[in-house]
Amino acid sequence: IKGAMNYLRSQSTGPLWLAGTSNGTVSVASVAARLSPAGPDGIVLTSTITAGGAVNGTVYNSDLKSIHVPMLIVSHNADLCPDSHMSGSQVLAERMTRTTVTEFLSFSGGSKPESGPCEPFSPHGYFGIEAQVTAAIIGWMKAHSSRPAAGAGSAPAGR
Repeated sequence: IKGAMNYLRSQSTGPLWLAGTSNGTVSVASVAARLSPAGPDGIVLTSTITAGGAVNGTVYNSDLKSIHVPMLIVSHNADLCPDSHMSGSQVLAERMTRTTVTEFLSFSGGSKPESGPCEPFSPHGYFGIEAQVTAAIIGWMKAHSSRPAAGAGSAPAGR
């Protein structure tokens, strides 16, 4: 990840954010904590694994006190995955006191689930409201980036 981030930074002066969903939140938190202060410019955690997490652990396996960049935590209020309850994400947001800013956003609605509760075609994956959630995340990232976005107000793909 560090090598990929270094490469992306060599290609652009815009902000570099890491985002993860579900088990990906464990990885993003770990990278942000381990690479601080040379890590990402901000992180986004959606459907955050705050409980259980038998395979990869939880975000609490990372040294969260080492994360000092903006952090957005996103949840769906009907997420029935036992490892990513909205209440766990709210508690995590309250505990993140060393970031430059931490915000918690919750969403509701969407399409009727077509997969299990920890899968993408359910509230866990924001099924049916993906565009709304993505737009909110992008807006938040733009508002909380310390570096200007590259080009004409937008970052390159993957940024």
